[in-house]
Amino acid sequence: MLVSDWKLLRQDEAALQQLQESLSTDELTARLLINRGLTEIPRAQSFLACNEDCCADPFALRDMDKAVARLQKAVENKERVAVYGDYDVDGITSVALLVHYLRSVGIEADYYIPDRMGEGYGINISALESISQRGFSLVVTVDTGITASEEIRAAARLGLDVIVTDHHRCGETLPPAIAVIDPMRADCPYPFKGLAGVGVAFKLVCALHGDCKAMLERYADLVTLGTVADIMPLTDENRYMVRLGLEKLNRGDNQGVNALLTAAGSDGKKITSQTIGYTLAPRLNAAGRMAHASLAVELFLSPDRRTAAEAAESLCAENRLRQETEKAIFEDAVRLLEQREGFPGAYHSIVLAGDNWHHGVVGIVASRLCEKYGLPAILISFDGGGTGKGSCRSVGGLNLFELLGQCRHLLERFGGHHSAAGLSLRKENVETFALLFDELCAQKASLLSPEEMVLPTAECTLSLPELTVSAVETVDRLEPFGGGNPAPLFEVSHVRLTSAVSIGNDRHTRAELKSRERSVTALFFGTPLKQMPLPEGAWVDALCSLQLNEYNGACNVQLIVRGLRPSQVEQTALQLLKLPCGDLPCLDARCLPEREDFRKIYLFAYRFGPLHRFSLSALAERAFGSCAAEDLLKTTVCLRVLADEGLIDLQTEDPTSTISLSISSHVGEEKVDLQSNPFLKQLTQLSKGGGTNA
Repeated sequence: MLVSDWKLLRQDEAALQQLQESLSTDELTARLLINRGLTEIPRAQSFLACNEDCCADPFALRDMDKAVARLQKAVENKERVAVYGDYDVDGITSVALLVHYLRSVGIEADYYIPDRMGEGYGINISALESISQRGFSLVVTVDTGITASEEIRAAARLGLDVIVTDHHRCGETLPPAIAVIDPMRADCPYPFKGLAGVGVAFKLVCALHGDCKAMLERYADLVTLGTVADIMPLTDENRYMVRLGLEKLNRGDNQGVNALLTAAGSDGKKITSQTIGYTLAPRLNAAGRMAHASLAVELFLSPDRRTAAEAAESLCAENRLRQETEKAIFEDAVRLLEQREGFPGAYHSIVLAGDNWHHGVVGIVASRLCEKYGLPAILISFDGGGTGKGSCRSVGGLNLFELLGQCRHLLERFGGHHSAAGLSLRKENVETFALLFDELCAQKASLLSPEEMVLPTAECTLSLPELTVSAVETVDRLEPFGGGNPAPLFEVSHVRLTSAVSIGNDRHTRAELKSRERSVTALFFGTPLKQMPLPEGAWVDALCSLQLNEYNGACNVQLIVRGLRPSQVEQTALQLLKLPCGDLPCLDARCLPEREDFRKIYLFAYRFGPLHRFSLSALAERAFGSCAAEDLLKTTVCLRVLADEGLIDLQTEDPTSTISLSISSHVGEEKVDLQSNPFLKQLTQLSKGGGTNA
């Protein structure tokens, strides 16, 4: 969905130049580093180098020594070990990684993942009883367990030892396990707190094996899938591990991923973090949402290509069912919201409850509602009982985990992250919870600017001539992109939208963005031609990501458009016709007209009179042969000065942003000194004094 507004980041030019010189790098790289807070030279160098130096010793994780000792004892005593995981991609990859390693060192290992529909998230006592009855003596949790104190006490009564590995926030007390490994522990000295669940499981394997480099060569692909899918920050060692994992995936080393890409019709394409987020993760998650997560685990543990292909086909089928179910719930939710009086203006959040909404899909629908309305969203499903389960998604600077913590007295359970969480609550508490949550969101939102809440961000403005293959290669140096290191978006300002055609069975649009110097292909994915917000021929600003398109041996830059709005240069130009002298912007000196420029505009008014209406862009093109920003603003200054001096009559029509002009009937024979015009003199002084150019 195209956005209609965004914010543009500004960099301190002195800091920019210093960083650029210190790193001996180009201006665009320096801007991108500053935007990521990498203003200190060592940190910026480390980010660009992205090597193993950023990886910490796994034994820096509290209790790692205890976990290793207990697992070594399990090897010696030939114990059976159960790996207990979660049903999302992070949990699935954690389970597959640890089970594969334990089996490789001779441990009889199996796994347990709860059923999302019947059991819900986390450890449950019934599952532990089943594990005990099957002859297991040790349970290792992955991506779960940090708040399961009661369940782990029950495990001890069943004769089960438990090692907890997790990455979620801890409660007030830690569970009474043999070892509790979680970088989020208050007493954990591990320097990087952003590991995914699969990252923590990987660190356990590194500690057991004693060679992290060898384990990365074996498991970097699984670490990458879980880390990217769980939207963990791609900084520090996550960045290094994911970079290696993407290289491994692109070598085709993982037969499960290869099979899934083939089944999805995406084989043969370069695998990026975006491939994981939009192609692989939805299909892997579909197993836990619609059937059982074991289907995805077996994809990675498959002994041969045929078995992997069968699992991949099943995952794609479940994903199609997920898409149909999601569409139905989303439409139901939108209908309920639009029936609310005062929505969305009077609301600061979305809390909806429904009967028999599919638990596996409500989280995705909550995300779509966030995107559509720019509000944090919680969807709660009741299956006929008194307690419902909800999925929560946030926007901007609102921390869901903190907000839900302030509502804990109304909730049965809750847990999660800054931007995504889950909860359960009783039906009679829904209305009270919704009111309190909305009040808390309003209080928090009042401390944040609208930009912090909703608007996407452009790294900087690039002109069409600056959109080169070299620029794309510069951006690629910052990969992998994801949480903490977002894929850069750029503003392309004041370009003409032309040659728009429908593509992809009318689901998408391809167009050209043109300036005086260049034309670049732009793709509008998910926006049919009939839904384009601005007409062909309009002057626009676009929010874009950059992409290389290779065809017939030629390599060209194309734009993936995320946002579109009327050109703000045109808006500035229209404002210039009305602003009082004290409120004028600072214009570049190239926008200030000379005598010959005034003559062109005056003759144009003389020839065409009041018979035609023009947009400012059309008038600039007729008078100066160009609609470039400086020519558009120069045209506007000419119009304002000529009208102020009584030489032309000028009328503007705001709804259509058009003007009509004619020679004034009051023009006398005396010559007018246009350079003495107060408006022009003020603009000239501002341009000489410096400031931010419009």
